[in-house]
Parts: sequence; C-alpha cells; structure tokens
Amino acid sequence: MIGFRSEKRRAMNKKHLLHRAAASALVLSAAIVLAVFVPTATSSQTTEYGEAGTNERRPPGRIMDAIGLKPGMVIGEVGAGRGRFTVHLAARVGPTGKVYANDIDAGGLAYIRERCERDGIANVETILGRVDDPLFPRDALDLVFMVLTYHHLSRPVDMLKNIALGLKAGATVVVVDPDPVKDSDRRGNESTSREEIERDAAAAGFEIAGHETFLRRDNIFILKLKESPNIVRLTILYDNTVADASCAGDWGFAALITGYEKTILFDAGAKADLFLANASRLKVDFGAVDVVVISHDHGDHTIGLPAALPKMRDPLILLPIPAASMRSISIPPGRKSECRESSSPICPGARLTGIVGTNIREQGLILETPQGIVLITGCAHPGIVAMIEKANHHDFSSPANQEKSPPTPLLKRGEMGDFQGKTDLGRPIDIVLGGFHLMNHTEAQVNAIIARFRELGVKKVGATHCTGEAAIGLFRKAFGPDFIELGAGRTIPFGASRS
Repeated sequence: MIGFRSEKRRAMNKKHLLHRAAASALVLSAAIVLAVFVPTATSSQTTEYGEAGTNERRPPGRIMDAIGLKPGMVIGEVGAGRGRFTVHLAARVGPTGKVYANDIDAGGLAYIRERCERDGIANVETILGRVDDPLFPRDALDLVFMVLTYHHLSRPVDMLKNIALGLKAGATVVVVDPDPVKDSDRRGNESTSREEIERDAAAAGFEIAGHETFLRRDNIFILKLKESPNIVRLTILYDNTVADASCAGDWGFAALITGYEKTILFDAGAKADLFLANASRLKVDFGAVDVVVISHDHGDHTIGLPAALPKMRDPLILLPIPAASMRSISIPPGRKSECRESSSPICPGARLTGIVGTNIREQGLILETPQGIVLITGCAHPGIVAMIEKANHHDFSSPANQEKSPPTPLLKRGEMGDFQGKTDLGRPIDIVLGGFHLMNHTEAQVNAIIARFRELGVKKVGATHCTGEAAIGLFRKAFGPDFIELGAGRTIPFGASRS
C-alpha cells in the first residue's frame, strides 16, 4: 500500500511538473513573440529577439545623440548585419532622411529589406559592398556609421579611403568598437585601440575629431577628413528646393565655388534677405569672394547681389552685358565690372564660356576638377545644348604650350591625393549643373536633349531651378546614380585643384 501511494504520488508529481513545463514554454514563446514584434516607444522599428541586451549595453538613442544624428541626414551604415542599428538610424533621420545599409552578406541585407517592409520603414536602401569598399553613392552622405564592425575589416585603410568618396563636405565617420582595456575579455583581434584608429585614419586622410568614452565596453571615435585648402567645392546658396533643412528654398539660383586661387560667387538669387540668410546659415564669408559671375540679367539670379556687395572687399563682377545696360539691378559706382564676349580665364582652373545667345545673353562657368570638366549654368535660355557646345571649345592649356596633353584622370575609388591632370584643347564637358530651362518642353524633346548630352560626352548631371520637375525626373531616371541632387545647402566636393 505504501509502495502504491508512493508510486501514485510520483505519478501525480510528474504530471504536475509536465503542466508547469508546458505553461513555462507558452510564457517563453509569448515573450519571444513580443520581443520580435512589439514596437519600441520611440519609433516604429522593432527590437528583435536577442537585441535587447545589446541595446542596453550600447543604447541607440544615447549613441545617436552623442554623434549628432538629426532628422533629414543621409547616413551610410557599414556592416549593417541584420539591421539592429539600421532601424534606429532610419527612425532618427525620419522620412526626409535616408539610410544606406551596407554589408558583404547578401542574406543579411535581404533580411533587412524584409524587416523594413514588415515595420513600415521606407527610408532604407541596402547596398552589397566589398571587403574594402561599401560602394556608397559619391558625395551623398552626412555621416557614416559602423558599430562592432571596424575590428572585422581586413583592409581598414582602403575602406576609409573609399568611404571618403561618399562624404559631403564636413561629414563625419563614426566608429563604435570594443576597447581592448575596458573589454579585456575579448581577444586582441576583436577590439580596436585609439592608436590603431589614429594610424589607419592618418593613412586614409582622416583625423580623430571626437572620442566618446561613456559606453561601458566600447569607444566611440568620430573621424573627419583633414581639410585641404584647395579642395574644389560648389555650395548651392539659393535654389527652388532645399537640401539642408536650415536653409530656405525659393525660385532662383546662386552658388559659391571655393578651392581655386579665387573664390567665385555665381549668381545671387531672387530675394536679398533669403540669399543673405542662407549664406549666413552656411557660414559663407562674403569678404573672401574675389569674383562674381552673373549668368544673365534676370532678377531671380541677380537681386541678392546689391545686398551682398557691401560685405565684399573689391570683387570683380563679370556681367553678361555692360553694367549700364543691366535692368534687374544697378551696379554701384566704383565697383569693378566687365563683360567678356569670348571665353576667358578667371583663374587657373576656372573660366567663362563666353556669351551665348542674342535675345537673352547668357554665360556659364567652366571648372577644371579631378572629377572632370564641370559646366555651371544659370538658366541656359539660349539652349542647354548650345551652352554645352560653346563650353566644349574651352582651353585650359597654357598659351606657351598648345600641344594636346593627356585627358584629366577621373578620381577612382580608393584614390586620394592632389590632382595632377591637365586638360587638352576642347575636351568635352563631363558634368553639367544648374538650370536648363526645359519647363515647357515635351517628354520627347527632353529625351532628345538627354540623348544629345550623351553624344557630347556628358557623364553626370545636376538639373534644378528652371529645368522643371518633369524634365528633372527624366534626367534623374536617365542618369541614375550619376544624377547629382542639388538644392539650397548642398555642397559638392570635386577634389583638389592644381592651384
């Protein structure tokens, strides 16, 4: 009897334990489901199974605050994995920003796409890269981010050099990686010291601009490219659209060109107060402007100039018609101005196209850069193709040496350093930026012009202002990754000039 009761008690205990185990399994399953699918309180992204502990050790919100991540920024993430940090970056930059999620694992990137679709995240684009190149779009990124990735890089210097090609002026590279002292449990090849980062950064043309140590196990290194005084940059000061949220948009155009022997202001927008406000937000020093180029005598390209002139020292003003004939503005007495009919140099690497058209006389600006020959137009009233054809007759070669020299080499991925190329007589325009005045053209007419661009050897295009939205869309589609987005506040670096 005793034996039977003992056997019965054991059977009842076993049954009770099985019920408890089943209940525990259900609770655990529910917890996993919640961990995978419950959105965080701060955004629409989800925290997936296994990520909670990592997020606690490396809080995304605190890290993003420390590195200055803001809405509207364009981010490149190296080594995005399965998107743990990608979703937080996407939530922070918001619908006006974008995240390029890079990895060398196609499966991981496929999972990120599925995760973003499931969570309703529409501002993430995946890029399958190489071990030494994330293949980010050029000159497009405000910040490049990598977390727990740097110590895995087999060619970190080459990676940094290729990252540099994707950065806008002033952009940063953020490296979050285990500290070999704070996280002593890790093996040496699973962490990165400050000395290693400094060595690699210097070899790639970067320097450490910031170092955050608040994470328990990791360092946060903030890298910036070392500034070179002769990096050619074009900054859009005035445009219909906005690239920098601190600027305002309005019908008109103006741009600042730096990095040559002379600093050049090209056009001056339609409203003086807005032109000056944008310039102030972009930290433009009008006192450094040596030359002003006015493309044509229309107010949406000239009105801001009289308000800016008192802030300038003694610039040379290059006009499309004599100063006395200007209708949209008056050039103050005592200011130096010229009207040059033919193509002529402004300084080494920069020159005028010469006057195009008779009814509306217009001139463009030609720049010699490491990425090719660039034509900047205001509106191209005489016809954008005519402007390109006129510009194709430029001559950057020395009067003492008219022999044709090798074409200017384009910067290739992984290449850094000063520009040494020379341009031969009549070398075709490579890049065209500005207004094309195609608002009233049909789709067929615009496509014919695009075809003519190709015939003329144009490789990249940035169409804006009076080009018209429909025509801009056609250029964007035709040129794909070689379409350059403009807008007030956009800065386009072209590399080092020879001056």
